[in-house]
This record gives sequence, structure tokens and C-alpha cells, in this order.
Amino acid sequence: MNKFYKIKSPTEILFNNEIELLPSITELFEYELAYLEYKILQKNEYIERTAYGKSLNNKKSLHFLKYSKISESLLKTRSAATNSYFKNGLFSTGYATHNQVKATNQRLKYQ
Repeated sequence: MNKFYKIKSPTEILFNNEIELLPSITELFEYELAYLEYKILQKNEYIERTAYGKSLNNKKSLHFLKYSKISESLLKTRSAATNSYFKNGLFSTGYATHNQVKATNQRLKYQ
């Protein structure tokens, strides 16, 4: 019988122990996108372009370094709800997608 604590996690198997994912990766679709990034991006591109990886071979990604701390000046003028959103969703990509869709819709409206 296999000892459960000796069984590799799916992350260890899929990413060959090279990748540490961001702590915010909790949804299956995020996990799948992280895997696609890992398979598609060249090793020399990964650190600069990943949206889901915290590190590659212990080298921190630019996304992790950029968003692992929230600028206090950003939070000073924001509402409590906005502050909570940014504090609880440090590495979230949802707001970027939402804003892009909103901007695209605005451009289409004026064409």
C-alpha cells in the first residue's frame, strides 16, 4: 500500500517541481491556464510573462514581485470595499479582464 504522504501532488507532477504557483490559484480554470503557460512559454520568457506562476526554479516572477505588495498611496483615497478587494485579491486577474472588456465596449459604442 502506498503511503499517502509520499504521493506527488498534481502540481509536482505537471510542473516537474520547477514551478511554484501563486497562492491565489484556487480555481480549476486558473490551474489549467497555468499549465498552458508552462507548456507554451519558453523558459527564458516565463519569469517575465507568467500570470499564474510565483516562481520558476525559485526565481520569482515579475507578476509576483509587482503585485505581492499593495502601494499604501493607492489605498489612501479608496473606499473600504475597494481596499478589501485589493487586499484579498492580490494576484487577481479578474479586474484586468473586466476593465479590458469595459474599455472595448466603450470603443465599440463610439465607432
